Amino acid sequence: MFHRKSGSINRYRKVFSAQWTKETVEGYTRLVNRWKPNQVIHTENDLGYLEASAIHSGAWKSQWSLK
Repeated sequence: MFHRKSGSINRYRKVFSAQWTKETVEGYTRLVNRWKPNQVIHTENDLGYLEASAIHSGAWKSQWSLK
């Protein structure tokens, strides 16, 4: 439920935080969070699952070949 005092900001945070945009990097795709554009999907730490956090822009483990 949304409270009037906090208005549209909280509504958009909840929606945008679950949305990702595609950014082209050297012919590959990087998935960037719409709400926090410094957060990307990557496997930089080799944990066996996808991570979403800030990472340097040249990180290969944040670049994907989507088909």
